[in-house]
Amino acid sequence: MFNSFARGLLNPARFVGTVGTVGTAGTTGTVGTLSRALASRFLSTSRTTPKYSSSNRLKNSLYAASLSVLLGYTTYKWTDLSIKNDSDTSTGNDSVSVDSSIDPLPLTIDDPLTTEFQLLGYGVRNVTFLHMKVYALGLYIAKDDLSLVKRILSSKFLESLYEKPNPELSQKEALKVALDDDKMSEVLVENLLNSGVRFTARICALRNTDLSHLRDGFIRTIKNSEKYKQIMKQDDDESLRLSDGLDSLRAVMNSHHMKAYQNSRVFMEIIQDGKIRVTARVYDRYHFRDPVLLGIVDEPLVSKLLFLCYLSGPKPLVRDVRDSSAESLVSMF
Repeated sequence: MFNSFARGLLNPARFVGTVGTVGTAGTTGTVGTLSRALASRFLSTSRTTPKYSSSNRLKNSLYAASLSVLLGYTTYKWTDLSIKNDSDTSTGNDSVSVDSSIDPLPLTIDDPLTTEFQLLGYGVRNVTFLHMKVYALGLYIAKDDLSLVKRILSSKFLESLYEKPNPELSQKEALKVALDDDKMSEVLVENLLNSGVRFTARICALRNTDLSHLRDGFIRTIKNSEKYKQIMKQDDDESLRLSDGLDSLRAVMNSHHMKAYQNSRVFMEIIQDGKIRVTARVYDRYHFRDPVLLGIVDEPLVSKLLFLCYLSGPKPLVRDVRDSSAESLVSMF
């Protein structure tokens, strides 16, 4: 009797089906319950078997060993799927869910950053032709710079964007129109960046990847922008600075060879003088490792072009991030 039962367990299709059913239940301790039930079945069967030949004892030992391995693997995978804890993760009114496979985005963060930041916008980066989600992007703004935003985006500045200002529009309405416009949004965001407003991009991996893939993504995003093409056509000091800045970004991302497992984060924080401070926090399936400062990119053109791609233009990197960030900026007035 036990022999046929064990053979069924050792059939991968049947075993995976069993585990899949257990997994969907989502009940704490289900794997332990399954383990005890199987052990009980084995013991009760062995007691009722009248005789064991050497051959039968060997077979049953092998079945028991195989069963232990399978249950151990199941417990490992169950743990791998269920552990999702972090100091900057909260629930309820303190966070927002972007994708069920990762921790929710906290509304405010200060670790591992240099100051406290507030969530501005969020969304998911998709690779369309592969129908694949790549990472969740949370865009944050420094809390200390919120008052600066209100001064920069004054009514007088907004009026200067229009050839014929509409006196019937309130400041809030004029700001919304400008942020929704592809060209005017670039002027607005560039003005914020030039004035020293600090932003942070929090990139959270939705798939297992590594820093080299993220590095290539940052470089490609900047090079695909119209602003980059305009600067490089000039072939002057600014184009040389931008080229050197991208080399510096590559060097920073290459400084540590890390796997970025699902739920790992990279923080691109704009600090003083438009520099980018790059920090990584890796989730290694069991826990979060300590944050690692990868380095600092000194060239402000790099931060400017990257965050222009996030917040403005006709082809923002993640449309939901641009739209939700615009809504948050308008709500400040």
